[in-house]
Formats: sequence, C-alpha cells, structure tokens
Amino acid sequence: MQSTAQQTQFNKIYDLGYNTGRTVFYTDTAFYIVGATGGDGFGNSYPRVTAWKFDTLGNFIWEKDYYDALNPFSDGVENACVRIPNGYALPSASLSTSINPYKFIRLYRFDSDFDTLWTKNYLHDTVSVIARSVTVCSDGGFAIVGFSKRDEATGEILPQYTGKGLLLRTDSMGNYLWHKTYGEWDYGNELYKVVQTPDGGFLCGGATKSYSGSHNWDWYLVKTDSIGNKEWHRTYGNSAQDDTRVSGITITRDTNYVITGGRAINSSQIKPYIKVLDKNFNSIITKILPYPSSGSYIGQVKEIPEVGYIAIGGDRFNNAGRVMVNLTKFDYDFNTIWRRQYTAYDTINVDNYILSVDTCSDGGYVIGGWAAVYDGNGQRLSLIKTDSLGCDGTDWWDCSTGVMIKEYANSDSFKLYPNPANSYAVVESSKLKVTSIEIYDLTGKLVKSFLLNDVNDSFKIDVSDLESGIYMVKMGEQTEKLVVE
Repeated sequence: MQSTAQQTQFNKIYDLGYNTGRTVFYTDTAFYIVGATGGDGFGNSYPRVTAWKFDTLGNFIWEKDYYDALNPFSDGVENACVRIPNGYALPSASLSTSINPYKFIRLYRFDSDFDTLWTKNYLHDTVSVIARSVTVCSDGGFAIVGFSKRDEATGEILPQYTGKGLLLRTDSMGNYLWHKTYGEWDYGNELYKVVQTPDGGFLCGGATKSYSGSHNWDWYLVKTDSIGNKEWHRTYGNSAQDDTRVSGITITRDTNYVITGGRAINSSQIKPYIKVLDKNFNSIITKILPYPSSGSYIGQVKEIPEVGYIAIGGDRFNNAGRVMVNLTKFDYDFNTIWRRQYTAYDTINVDNYILSVDTCSDGGYVIGGWAAVYDGNGQRLSLIKTDSLGCDGTDWWDCSTGVMIKEYANSDSFKLYPNPANSYAVVESSKLKVTSIEIYDLTGKLVKSFLLNDVNDSFKIDVSDLESGIYMVKMGEQTEKLVVE
C-alpha cells in the first residue's frame, strides 16, 4: 500500500509566448515539455521547435529554440519526441515559405538536457511532406512516419486532398536508408504512430479514406517487414462516419499491441476506442468507452507493471463547448479503475489540449500540453503533476487529496444516500446479497464493517457514531465517497 502524503501536486500554466506543448518527460530533477512556439517576439514570426525545462515543483527554468533563418518547422504530433539512451530524438517538418516553397523532414538528436547533437534532413525536393512521429529501432537507428504527396511509383505530385502514409528509415547517426509510402493514391492516407515489432518490421498507425466505401476517415494499420515492404493493412472504425486517427500504439511486456484513438458512434458522437492485438496481431480486446461527452478519445497509453495502464485522453462536452483533459487508470482488461478530468485555467474560456503523460518516481503522474485560453493572449503551456490517485491538489473535480494509504476507485455501481449523511446512509445495489460493506477513513483505516446476510437490494448503515468528515464506503471492489456531518 502506497502513501500519497509526500507526493508533489500542482496545476500550472505558463505565459511564455504562443506555445504548443506536445510531449512531457519526467526525470529525477526536472520536467521537460517539447513542442513549438509561434513567434519569438523579435520580428521572427516563423514557428520553431522548442523545449522547456521546469523544476520538480513546476517552476520554469529555461527555454531552448531550434530553427534556421530560412525554414520554419513544425514539431510532429503528440508524443512525437522520444526518450532514447543518453538523450532524446524528435522529427519535424519544414513549412513552405515564399523563399523556399519545398518541404522536407528534419530529425533532431538531443542530449539529456536538450542541447542539439546533430540534425539530418530528408526528402528535400518534396512539395508536401510531413513528419508525425519517430521510434528508435533495435540497431539504434530511427523510423519516422508521416505523410507524402509524392507518388513513389511515378514520381508525380499527388492531387490536392490526397496523399500517402510515409515510413522513413535511418541508421543510428540519422543517415538516410530508405523510405516507402502506403495507401491508394486517389484518397487521403496518413501515418501518425510507429513501433518496431520483434521480427524487425514495423507496425504503423494513422488514418485513411482509401478503403471504406463511403471514403470516410477510418483507423489505418500497416504492418511492414524490416525494409518497409507492406505485409498487410487493416482498417477499423465506423465506415459510415469519420473516425479519428490512431492516437497511440503501445507494445506491452507480453508483446501485445494496444492501439487507441476515437470511434464515431454517429454524426455527432465520438467515443474512446481501444483495440488490443496479441503478438500474432489477432484482436483480443475491443472496447468503446461510454463516456458522456460528444467527442472523446484515448491517446497515449503507458503500462504500469502488475497493475494495468495509465492513459491520457480528451473530452469535448458539446459540439461548441470546451475541451477537457482526462487521465484514466485501467486494469489489464481495460476496465476503469479511476478517471480524472482537469482544467488548466478555467472552465469557460479555455480548451485544454494536454496530450502527454509520464510516470514519476513518487508514484504520481505528470501530464503536459497546452491550453487555448480565449482572453486575447493566446495559448499557453500547461503542466499538471498529480499523486498516484490522479489528484492535482485542486478541489475542482472533487478529488480527495488527503493522505490515502490505499487506492480506491470511484464507481457508479451502487447508490449511496443521503450524502451528506447525519445518522445513517442507505446503500442500494443488486449486488448486496453477495458482498459486505466496509467504511474507511482517509488514512485507510477500517472504521466500520457490515455483513450482509439477506437478499435485499438496499441496506441501511449506521454512521451516527462517526466523526464529521469524509469516508470511503467499499462494497466488493467498488467504492463511493460519503460525507458525514
């Protein structure tokens, strides 16, 4: 059992310019966010790749920018930057300008404090090429995925609104080895995520319009051999609607593949979508999570040994409403243990795009990204540090931040009323006939218990002898918070 008493918690935004944070990293001495900045305040309006460093209390330390005079650069997508031995790697793409109409891909290799060790450029004569993310390979080289407007078979530039998914391979020093493209030329195809598979090949994920009869966006998976030859592709989603793209691919310790994103339920609702494939790429888990927002997705997933997973995601509460970030802890079957939502600023004039999560040595989590604050001052970096329960130290989402030795999960599996309670509370559930009821205080101490010997669907518990405060009522594996007045 783990105490959260000494765990750091904060929820901060930073007005450092027009910033977009996409990847967060934890080290024992600092947090890093990697993303982009829209302008430097000195007459240079070009976007540029940027890294920011914060101490473990969330205080800003420094900012480092990466660009050249002729070429503005984008910075990939969420979690595009990856940690590698003794440093980090980040793919980026140049943007067209009046001086230089061509685009190319650039790979940055940083040391452990984000000083540049080297950069390499690829596909320099391409009118439209975009890098989305990168993975480090077993030989120390890199595999970059993205999008290309060039038809590799003919060398011709593809028509507007079309393109192919791109996979590019380098050696450990970033020297170009080969690249391949995937998808039908007459519809859109893009790759966003890539992992190397145990056979030396690659599993790439993105979105495609090529293979559904209605040509809506579907999830797109491409499996290749070690030199990029396509072995197979698959699509997932609602072929009658536009789904989101693949937002994450994670290889587990058991060599399963966790693939995440969003799936269209109808024209106005998108729900978090999870596919788990075994090591032979057979589907073993498919889940559509019934979250109440009009648009939700699951993004980056990290495995927590012996527990399950922690996952970052987002919710849009109505078509014109705010976007909130969520952090969800799952067991290994992707049953929800707990789920928290956060706002980086307020709940009226901000959309939250907090896209990345990392685990911390104190058992908590750090999540980072950016907030679009509609107050005339633009978007800002967002950095949130939580304890092991996902609590950020605020009371915004009624998250208990007291000392808790044992982790409890909020659940709607049984009703508890009245709440707050004075002398008694009623527990109501069809499961009462097969379990007991226990009451814990916020130190994790068991203060009362009740054995259920009947088959009723409700049970009255006496709380008249409890001091005023917050308690956790536990029934089987489910809990609810009870306030005693």
